[in-house]
Amino acid sequence: MVSGDDNGAETDRWLVTSKELLASSDFKGAKTLAIRACEDDSSRTHAADYIIAIADTLLAGESTVGESKLPDWYAVLRLEKLTKSLERVAVQYRRLALLLDPTVNRLPFADQALKLVSDAWCVLSDPPRKSIYDRELQVSQPEQLAETSENPKAASFWTACPYCYALFEYPKGYEECALRCQQCGRAFEAVKTETPPVESNGQGVYFFCSWAMFPVGFSGDAKSSGSGWSPVSHLFHCPVLSPSDHQANLETPAPRNYHDVEDGGDELYITISDDDEERNHAKKNKKGR
Repeated sequence: MVSGDDNGAETDRWLVTSKELLASSDFKGAKTLAIRACEDDSSRTHAADYIIAIADTLLAGESTVGESKLPDWYAVLRLEKLTKSLERVAVQYRRLALLLDPTVNRLPFADQALKLVSDAWCVLSDPPRKSIYDRELQVSQPEQLAETSENPKAASFWTACPYCYALFEYPKGYEECALRCQQCGRAFEAVKTETPPVESNGQGVYFFCSWAMFPVGFSGDAKSSGSGWSPVSHLFHCPVLSPSDHQANLETPAPRNYHDVEDGGDELYITISDDDEERNHAKKNKKGR
């Protein structure tokens, strides 16, 4: 069994190695190890957030749009394409600007990442510039944007905490980011999972079950859904007895079975009752003729 001190030392090694990979411009490797450190010790999430913010921003900045070869500003700010909410743009800018502030985040490339975030804010917060950028984006990525407009849900995704199996729905920009579970408080990587099934009981009420809960009515259908693991399973309605059915069950006598056995001139009989306390037990009584 790994002690708390050993686990903390291992987490420190993940973070140190992550910083070294960041300094060598291996942003994917740095992000992977930072997320692993979060998963090992949720108390180190704050330290890992600085690494992940730099890595995610610089990786997003590598994507370009159209002939202008401008970075994908929506990806830089972790926003869905063609976001119209200026408030949402401002929230993302403030969050990332705080994480990438060189006076606080002294890691390599923090200043470059902050410049990308600031440039993205300058474009997406200015309606005329945003309009020009959006038109170019629509020309260069028509199929992707058409899919998003036809299916608004594509702007969000579902993920599951691997520790308590609670399900969450987040904006698409948070996919593969390190998040803190709202239920158990542990850090985890927001990997996209299957969307929960949508079922209606005819009254506009929808039911689904995650492995975080195990209610009466669990169907177990997910077991036969193939080799891929799913964090959700369908539910079924439990039968509810009416008062008349309940009374009929109470009035129905428990079945009894009798077996006559001859044993040395005496007759034996066995009584089997359905009472809870005597279920699966045979009671032998000896009776003389």
